Amino acid sequence: MKTPSILLFLLAGTAAAADELNIGGTTDYDTQGAGVIVEYNFGDLSPDQQWAGGATAFARLDADGDGFIGLGYMGRHRFDERLFLDLSFTPGLYLEGEIDLGSVLNFRSAIGIGLDLTETSFVSFGIDHFSNGGLSDRNPGAESFVLRYGLRF
Repeated sequence: MKTPSILLFLLAGTAAAADELNIGGTTDYDTQGAGVIVEYNFGDLSPDQQWAGGATAFARLDADGDGFIGLGYMGRHRFDERLFLDLSFTPGLYLEGEIDLGSVLNFRSAIGIGLDLTETSFVSFGIDHFSNGGLSDRNPGAESFVLRYGLRF
């Protein structure tokens, strides 16, 4: 049986040792509700890689009662030895609180800019967008801002 090349790419990105644990704060653009995020990135995301990627597990809960948990893919581009750009796409389950996104299944897309503090830690600021991708007649989407602190190991 032939293995799809995208699967090999994802597995190759998760085989190396430079995983990350990120914790942070978030706020909804529309409701200004504050919350927390936890994210675990699997892959070789060490500072010596100009392009890197891997799997990501993401969870979010905010004071408005909105929650999200998902598993997806993230990629990173380094501009230099300290500055980087993150992109991610994470399908997952949405727990409705104050914001009705129209479906339990939603998709998180995110972009962020980060700065390495040391070889094993960084801070980043990003924007996420949550949407059910048209799976429901109701699809208002929601945006939030995220400030993260991350540790590589």
